[in-house]
Amino acid sequence: MNKFDKIFIIHRKIDVERDVDTLIKKVIKYTSNPIEIIEPVELGDSESLICFWSKKLASKKSVISLYNTNIKLYERIVKEKLDNVLILEDDAELNNDIEIKLDYEAMIHFLDIRTWKNRNVSCLANFYPSWKETKRLLEILNEYRRIKKNKHRPIDLELDYAKSKYFLNFNYSSYFHHPKVNNISTLGNSQKLNDDGSNATNITKSKIKIQD
Repeated sequence: MNKFDKIFIIHRKIDVERDVDTLIKKVIKYTSNPIEIIEPVELGDSESLICFWSKKLASKKSVISLYNTNIKLYERIVKEKLDNVLILEDDAELNNDIEIKLDYEAMIHFLDIRTWKNRNVSCLANFYPSWKETKRLLEILNEYRRIKKNKHRPIDLELDYAKSKYFLNFNYSSYFHHPKVNNISTLGNSQKLNDDGSNATNITKSKIKIQD
């Protein structure tokens, strides 16, 4: 049952509506080590923040904060040589009655599938099997960031673009999902979901490798 050597949950303490305690209770059986709550990297109100995703300052800060938080976690994985790491966002919900089968050969195994224009756009639950591969990923992202002169996409899109550019080995499975209220996802695009948390819209997944 012990699937993960380390589980990190990204959660802001002020977001009291996010039931992180319930999430911990559901995933704690998959690790024998303490689960760590990670406070996202806070950003100032600088207008110099460059983001492809939105012109709104609050959205820019959210996108870049989550990006930087993931980078900090990658750096920690490398520094501490952590293998078999799961990084969760605090609104992740575990699908019921599904055995988790992990791909230990992938650089990243995405444990949630959400597609947009044939791209995976979710970092809700990511599994990092090898600290050495995470180090390689970190080097790629840092170089990619330098080339783009510090311009930002959301971390999920950055990973997908890096996958295409550098031919990275990513895998995808549907073990977690975003919660929904009145059949509407908690994500910002208000996308309708099926009962299992998957997309209700008809989106082709021809470029997404699915793990059985």
